[in-house]
Order: sequence, then structure tokens, then C-alpha cells
Amino acid sequence: IHLGADHGVGMEVLRGICRQYPEGVKKLAIMPDMDKNGANIEEEVDNIKEEEDDDDENDTSEATNSKPMCPLEIFEKGRAGREAAAAAQMQRNLAAHEGAPSIHLEKVTNVLSSFVERSDLLFSYYINATSSSGVRYRDNPGRMKRIEQLIRYEARIPSGKLSDTAAILWTYFCQYHNPNDRRDNFVKNIGRILIGLNPPALWKLTLVPAPFSSSEEDRYLKVTCTGRTIAREAEIRAPSVTMEHALKYYWLQWLVATYLDPMDALNYSAVCRRTRACGCRLLPQ
Repeated sequence: IHLGADHGVGMEVLRGICRQYPEGVKKLAIMPDMDKNGANIEEEVDNIKEEEDDDDENDTSEATNSKPMCPLEIFEKGRAGREAAAAAQMQRNLAAHEGAPSIHLEKVTNVLSSFVERSDLLFSYYINATSSSGVRYRDNPGRMKRIEQLIRYEARIPSGKLSDTAAILWTYFCQYHNPNDRRDNFVKNIGRILIGLNPPALWKLTLVPAPFSSSEEDRYLKVTCTGRTIAREAEIRAPSVTMEHALKYYWLQWLVATYLDPMDALNYSAVCRRTRACGCRLLPQ
């Protein structure tokens, strides 16, 4: 898998290797023949620019090349990473020139999309992966936001199952629990994924087939760190009653609140507190 990552094999081959040898994604290896000028594509794609001293940069490249790396880092610094870095630069150049052939922009976009898809697949098999410089890949907000959008997108598709990447990561988010640090969880990510999803999408995220199993048995997911079901997590984040309906139900407070500014009403009325307890999160009224 390390050689495949270095040479940037295609998605189908990489997926097959990961399925057959999932533990290999977590093993470290030194790749002595790797190009020392391999780019960090996360920085290229996100257009993050770092200023480093020339001597320090040379020393860093030597040190990085001699340190053991996981397949994810090898992939991003290998052939695929260099191709994607060049594509990202070309994309910026094309965007700066009006009237550039759309076919060129489409090819560049396909190269970047393919790279991101394979990078996220490797990440899903080793979420706690750390680069040779000591940076955790899960701490990259751009990657996590991309993963959230991927899971939401696939959940909304009526037919079909979640992809390997989405299924593994969603299952990990729900089942992750750190008893030594209650703040170490993915509840916020789960909340951003669930908010606004319709019942079929929530049901699809509740019954997730086991990624490593060839059977059709489904896995009923719950959020381990909160002990709540997927439906309950979504319900907490969705309003179940409008402000106006709750206030009209209690006519005395409704009459009082109509004479108050919205903020004063929220601070004064016990009905407003009851409304929030019923599930109102946003009060446009």
C-alpha cells in the first residue's frame, strides 16, 4: 500500500488495497526514493502560503525524507501530490485569464477531485494519522468540512449506499468515545451533518452497512458519547414548534409579548423559555 500511495494508483486499485489490508494504512514506512520536493497538496489546494527560510526549508526536506511516514502522507508527497500541486497552480493561472478553454479547466478540476477523493479514502482508514512533522490530519478544518459535505451529499441520494469513505468516517464519528477526555469527540461534526436532513436521509445514516463486511447486514448506529440515536440528535437540532404557535397557546403571555421588543420578550416571558425547551433554535419572528 505504501508503494501504491507513492505511485498514486487509481481509486479502484487503492480502494481494493485498503479493503484487503486495512491495517496497512496505519503502518509507517521510509520511502528513500521519494522526491524531496514533493508538495503538501493540502496547502496547495487550500492556497495556504507559508514563508520559510531557504536553509530551514532544505533541512526540513532532508529530515522529512528520512522519517517514517504513513501511506496518507506518502500519497500526498508522492506522484499524485506533485500532479495535484501542478494542477492547482494551473487552475489558478487559468482562473486569472478570461477566455481560457473550458476543457483545460475541466481536466485540471478532475485531477484535483481525483486526488482529494483518494486522499480522503486513506484518511478514512486512519483518522488519527499524523504527519512526520507531528500534525494530525483530523485537525485540518478544510478536510473535516469536506468530509461533512460528502456525508450530507451521499445521505441525500435516495438510492444506493454510502461510499467506503463516507460510511467509515460516519461510523467512526458516531462510535468514537474518549473516556479520558469528554471534549474529544465529533459531536459538532455530527450536528453539522444532521441539521436539516429529511427523514429518508436520517434513516440512511442510521442503518449503515459495515464497510469491512461482505454481508448485507446493516449496522444500527447511535452516537456513543451522548447515548442518543441519530434521529434524536437530529431532532435536538431542528425546531419542532414556531415561536408564534407557542406564544398563542399561552394567550396571556402572548398578549404581554406583543408589546415587547423581541429581546425583552425572550428575557421576560416564561413562555419563551418554554418555547426554547420545545426545540426552537432560531426565532425569526
